[in-house]
Amino acid sequence: MFGKAIIATVLGAVVTGGAVYVAANPELLEAKSQATTPDIPADDNVTGAEPQTTVIKNLPASDTTPQVITPDVIEDEQPFAPVLPEAKQLTERTVVTPPKVDIEIEAARLEAAERVENARVLAAADQQQARRTAASNLRRIMAQAERIGSIDLQDQAYLSAVEFALTNDDFRGAGSAMEALSQPQLRDTARSKIAVKYARTGKTDAAFKVIDQVEIDDLRDFMRLQVIEAVARRE
Repeated sequence: MFGKAIIATVLGAVVTGGAVYVAANPELLEAKSQATTPDIPADDNVTGAEPQTTVIKNLPASDTTPQVITPDVIEDEQPFAPVLPEAKQLTERTVVTPPKVDIEIEAARLEAAERVENARVLAAADQQQARRTAASNLRRIMAQAERIGSIDLQDQAYLSAVEFALTNDDFRGAGSAMEALSQPQLRDTARSKIAVKYARTGKTDAAFKVIDQVEIDDLRDFMRLQVIEAVARRE
């Protein structure tokens, strides 16, 4: 009991000493009150004022007072519109209209071309038919010439067969009729006719080759001259 009384006495002395110290120093109580009680900003929504955005800039260490900057209000701000590249101007193309072809003229042209082609085909067919007919007639002439008993008359018939064959450009038939001749002079005469025909149709080498086969020397030069004149006239 005596110990408890001593502890109570000590605690009472401490409390009394603290109260006396605070009473002697009132600024300590005021500083504590300011440190523990925060400033509450006014509610702008209650007064109806518009809220403002504040920006606090960091100032140098020597200036501890923050500065409040209010941004300028942009009036009549236009919406953002992207800048697009200008459209390239299209170049006008000159449209060339082909001339109208008269249907009747075109039809006439096609008809004329068809007639020419048909005529060519018919001419070729007629030429082939004419050659077949000429070859058949030459065989008949040769057959009838063989039946002639006189040598002189027979040679005349064969010489006529040579001329008939050359008229139809049948050089093979003319050569066969020429070989059937019995007299050398008449054979050379037939060779001369064949060589001149070759020369007139542009077969110059074949013409001089026939002249080289002439049997009578005295006739060869004269016949060669005939072939040369035929080639010169053609040129």
